[in-house]
Amino acid sequence: MLNIILFCNGKAGIPAINYLINNAYNICVIVDPADMGKNTWQPSLKTYCQKNKIPFMNPPYYSSKIFLDDLYKFKPAAMFSIQCKKIIKKEIIDIVDGEIFNFHFSDLPKNRGCFPGVWHLLNEDKYVGVTLHKLTEGIDDGPIIDKITKKIAVSDTCRSIYDWSCNQVLPLLKKNLRHILTKEYVAVQQNKSLANYYSRNSINFTKLFVDWNHEVNRVSRYIQAFIFPPFQFPKTRYGAAEVNITGVVKVTRRRRKTLPGTILSAKNKNIEVQAKDGSIILSVADELKNIKPGGQFYL
Repeated sequence: MLNIILFCNGKAGIPAINYLINNAYNICVIVDPADMGKNTWQPSLKTYCQKNKIPFMNPPYYSSKIFLDDLYKFKPAAMFSIQCKKIIKKEIIDIVDGEIFNFHFSDLPKNRGCFPGVWHLLNEDKYVGVTLHKLTEGIDDGPIIDKITKKIAVSDTCRSIYDWSCNQVLPLLKKNLRHILTKEYVAVQQNKSLANYYSRNSINFTKLFVDWNHEVNRVSRYIQAFIFPPFQFPKTRYGAAEVNITGVVKVTRRRRKTLPGTILSAKNKNIEVQAKDGSIILSVADELKNIKPGGQFYL
């Protein structure tokens, strides 16, 4: 029976955990140090492991000597990182002689680092992806084993992309596990000329008002990028009210003499708004009173 370590956080790793257990692998889950055992919008992996009698470690920090000794004693054949929030450093990588693999929620080499779903949308990429790659001392820069991609639709939001990404981890694991454990996988170096990286401070989530003066595709992608319940929605102003935008329904490229931000039509919670070179039909959280064509959304 082979031993496998899983560094996990939230719901993304649970299907992989269950798959490995059901296929007779001896696993140990490394729970995020910040996991206090309470379910939020994400399930607590600590609670999940306790409830299902799954072996786990919940170290206070990854550089702990006791933790590193326990990892070494477990003698893992491989390690996997699934939405791990901490940087995994050389002392852990060396325990498995580099046989540690990460599921990054982007179409690498694009959008390394934090908030890849947001950046796929803001950068107006055609595709979003989940990439299985070797984990190195760099950030999301290791050789690629495999990936799954999909074309971004106008109905996609950052939250829907995250949920889709979580669902791609298990298919990627199933497809590549045997080759990884037998070391028969092919790892392809990333094209550095296509790479970009974003830090945790790359986005200010406190300023999410829509600027209707931009091109319609840019406005649409901005709206899509910041829809992530339960944390935030993009906003616009109508009179004295702040309006939460919950989705993009349709984008139409058509120049008008109408000022950007002008309301073209309104029916229930669906509102058509003019941007620089076209219009967007969007959905809002609450039906607005007294809204009518000719009214104005503004920053």
